[in-house]
Amino acid sequence: MLQYELSCSDRRYRLRVATKYLKGALVSSSNWLGEWDTTVPESIGETVTKTVCAYAKAHGI
Repeated sequence: MLQYELSCSDRRYRLRVATKYLKGALVSSSNWLGEWDTTVPESIGETVTKTVCAYAKAHGI
């Protein structure tokens, strides 16, 4: 399971948390701040960023 942080103002993202499970049991978990990166055009990451940022804007977040 991965958790990302998004910056809607400049369409960037970075990894925040990575957690691994095996058959429902926690195997490992890491917290760190990855390097900021831009989304790749026409990728799933770009679609997710656009969707999350549109939701945040619509809800005043």
